[in-house]
Amino acid sequence: MNGPSKTNQEVIEENSSLKQRLKELEKSQLERKQVEEELMEI
Repeated sequence: MNGPSKTNQEVIEENSSLKQRLKELEKSQLERKQVEEELMEI
């Protein structure tokens, strides 16, 4: 973070970027869990 010198727009953009990253990580976690469950069935 750049500290308090960030503009409101920069904070909004960073928040949007972090939300997207969170979605990607949650999707990846779900896919990993599904593969793990499939492997446990073998």
